Amino acid sequence: MKKLLTKVHWLCAVLLAATLLIGACTPAMEIYRGICHIAKEGTFCLENEEPYTLADRPVSLNFETQNCENKLFFTYFAK
Repeated sequence: MKKLLTKVHWLCAVLLAATLLIGACTPAMEIYRGICHIAKEGTFCLENEEPYTLADRPVSLNFETQNCENKLFFTYFAK
């Protein structure tokens, strides 16, 4: 029984470590992009974009969807 608990704890630790590594990918890529931008431009400069609404910009499917009624997720899971 004790050996089984040890294996379960080990498996939980491995799954937790894998989850944390996957979650760390986005911040790591943003840091990398920032370093590359600084190396390319030679300075660290933050530029603010002008405020805008989605009506001001063309439709991009990056974080939004069209015809969500026909999508599998919205049809079965979101209701």
